[in-house]
Amino acid sequence: MEGLTVERMGGAGAVAVQEALRGVYAEAFAGAPYYVTEDEATAAFRRFPSQAGRAGFRAVLGRDAGGEPVGMAYGCLLEAGSAWWGGMSGDVCREDGRRSFLLMEVAVRARCRSAAA
Repeated sequence: MEGLTVERMGGAGAVAVQEALRGVYAEAFAGAPYYVTEDEATAAFRRFPSQAGRAGFRAVLGRDAGGEPVGMAYGCLLEAGSAWWGGMSGDVCREDGRRSFLLMEVAVRARCRSAAA
């Protein structure tokens, strides 16, 4: 996408642009197969400031040439001792709080998605 800029930020920066992130999320998940309503998107972002406070939280917000938000992603590090890997065993499944990044959300507005993707 020509003129695309990507802002990288930590938790405080993400909270500052929370409404832009929520807007992209709401539009991207409004259609099939999710059918997220505006109320559901708003409810999902009520917990965002708490999520943004987690260790290793990072977010990106893509904007088109006119500055309009078009895509976003965010996540954080898995906490030490996390049970993310469930019943798997071995050292490779033991989280230390630095090893694995949990990608919580990725969303792109429909007009910015490639038909070839």
